[in-house]
Amino acid sequence: MYWIVKMKDGSVIKQSEKYYSTKLIDKKNFVSFKLIDGNDETIAYFDKSTGKLKFSHLDYSKLMSLADGEEIKFKFNKELECFILDEKSLEFLDSISLKNEEDYFYLELLYNGIFNVNGYQVYMKLHADNTYELFNQEIEDFKYLVTANEDFYSNSVQPKRKFVNISEYKIQYNKVFQYGGGLEIEVFSSLIFDVQKRLVLFESIISSNKEIKGSLEVVYGLNKEINPIEMVAGEKKQIKKLVVVL
Repeated sequence: MYWIVKMKDGSVIKQSEKYYSTKLIDKKNFVSFKLIDGNDETIAYFDKSTGKLKFSHLDYSKLMSLADGEEIKFKFNKELECFILDEKSLEFLDSISLKNEEDYFYLELLYNGIFNVNGYQVYMKLHADNTYELFNQEIEDFKYLVTANEDFYSNSVQPKRKFVNISEYKIQYNKVFQYGGGLEIEVFSSLIFDVQKRLVLFESIISSNKEIKGSLEVVYGLNKEINPIEMVAGEKKQIKKLVVVL
């Protein structure tokens, strides 16, 4: 999976060698952060016996219009332990790739605290003396986390092959929503893609600086639940929902 960020000034930042970490993004000015399952890890197929390298997701008509002898260049990055296309080659492959990212499975966080899973929104509302939307206030920071483990294959003293197995992708944010009368509700929410089980989870912890008695509405995917809730100041309530199984 890879990420794309849309900014308030209209610019779009795509995960790349230059922007390899979300720490490089001005998160106070983001509009949306989208994590796309574009199968980027498996789009290249290399036959070591012939030296042939084939790519999927290329536009066939553009591929057939290329002149014989076009070149791309890889460089070995020792720190990342992989070969990386140089900037010119990356731009070239991007120019002949299919532009159908909207057809891919994706997770998204919007600047107002609403999550999206393939266009289906995930959000919460708290109903008490008033209805308090636990969104629609600007998110100024978020985290993108990947959980992985490394395995090594060895038939001798020295390791011969390394495997990196990604088990989970997570988008999360922490926000104190402020309302009239000095009411503050803190929300710590996460959208989680479990790679092995192929499912998406929504998890949230909410707390308030005042006593609240009412109901909590959770909209997740095609589902909506409204359950009674009572909160005392400082108490934390945990919410877990299965959004979709892929």
